[in-house]
Amino acid sequence: MKLNILISVLIFQLNLFSDISFTIDETKIIGQISSDKKTQSFLGVPFAEPPIGNLRWKEPIPKKYIESEFLAHKFAPACMQEERIVDWYKGVAIGFGGDPDYISKPDISEDCLYLNIWRPNNTSDSLPVHVFIHGGANKAGWAYEPNYVGDKLASKGIIAITISYRLGIFGFFSHPELSMSNFGLLDLISALKWIKQNIHLLGGDPNNITIAGESAGATNIEHLLVSELSKGLFQKAIHQSAGWSISYELDNESPSENAMKLALQLSNNSLPLTIDELRSVKPEKILTTANEIFKLGYWSVLDNHSIKRPIKEYFAEGNFHNVDLIIGSNADEELMYIDNESFKELMEEREEWGIYNKVIDFEDLSNHLANDLERINFVLSSINYVCPSFYIADKVSSIKTNNVWFYSFDKVRSGKKAQEMGAYHGAELPYIFDTHDAWLPTSNTDKYLTEMIQSSWLNFMKTGNPNFDKEVWPRHKPSKFKVLSIDKEVKSKIHDSKEVCLSLNI
Repeated sequence: MKLNILISVLIFQLNLFSDISFTIDETKIIGQISSDKKTQSFLGVPFAEPPIGNLRWKEPIPKKYIESEFLAHKFAPACMQEERIVDWYKGVAIGFGGDPDYISKPDISEDCLYLNIWRPNNTSDSLPVHVFIHGGANKAGWAYEPNYVGDKLASKGIIAITISYRLGIFGFFSHPELSMSNFGLLDLISALKWIKQNIHLLGGDPNNITIAGESAGATNIEHLLVSELSKGLFQKAIHQSAGWSISYELDNESPSENAMKLALQLSNNSLPLTIDELRSVKPEKILTTANEIFKLGYWSVLDNHSIKRPIKEYFAEGNFHNVDLIIGSNADEELMYIDNESFKELMEEREEWGIYNKVIDFEDLSNHLANDLERINFVLSSINYVCPSFYIADKVSSIKTNNVWFYSFDKVRSGKKAQEMGAYHGAELPYIFDTHDAWLPTSNTDKYLTEMIQSSWLNFMKTGNPNFDKEVWPRHKPSKFKVLSIDKEVKSKIHDSKEVCLSLNI
């Protein structure tokens, strides 16, 4: 009797799983229904062949589906990385008085080119598609971090997807024997091609794809907007907390020098390893050695393949993909990264690096603030995030067919510790995905803002306009600096960084 019951349960489960599936090239991709019956999930779906062995540092090869079934019930390993993002989450948790041990480093592997899909648990067709690109300085992060698991967003009537891409030395490597460098960017393009080709199998609209990203994820969006290889793969973009690559010229000179340092340091003699020899080195050894050499992170460079010129030139000429765009940043992007520095000493140091123009009196532009900590946060947040984002917004909105919407996320959580954190880098993410950690002080106002932000983002994905009730959020107009302030009160305002941006003249 017990055996018959067990067999019946197994048959029921198999039938349930077979119902939640889609088929690619004769392979049935089997997903799950969420416990609350609101969404379906397909986790760890491969979009490219594993970039290991001879495929390391090569353009991704589209996945060939040869299995009869693929069980998409769990997340795949994250791409090769150290604990930068784990440390970031722990730092935020400590900042709010929470338990830093709530998060641990995921399993990592070179075999990491997978995507995760959440969709409503119904049979709707022509669903808008939201594709999120994680941040982490292109050297860390993964597609299922706590901040952006996509089930709650998908339950609102869209398909939510998060994608992985090669990081660090495995994703951005400028060895002279290579004909391309930006493998992480090529992975993103490969994932978008997979989505464009296959999302109709899940009821998604291949002609209504919104790419979104935060921090390095948004920087990658800047490059996707100008790369010839990504043309036609998306129609809208959401750019959160980035922009610095517009300000700082990216070339491959320094990365090429560092590539040869790596090849020499991994060699047992006086000659640097060839690219084929490097492909035989264990990934853990490459990762450890690279992190000693590449101190400033990893970014797309001019490789004459995916990116052929500085991206500022693309934007200046209007040579980018036409999209509707949400773009913005947070009030305190730099606050959590500032040590006990004086404003004067920090600016003198940055001027010596050749980054900032000595003619601009940043002290005068920030004299309305109470102390050096606030001044440094204001000036660096303006220079690295706000002002280059306005440059992008101005250029994209100059094309008449494009609609652009600029926001400033100014909401600070309740409590003394929250005041010290401010509207920090990444603070908007839990509101977008409704993933507020238990230790975050989440008030009724925060819950209301979550509904408001989600409704705005969803309406933008569906229609290209984030306004869902009345015209609260004004369209961006070049050089006007009018934005939507997302705070306890949601209202339009002239951005606080206007005078800094006008002085910089990016």
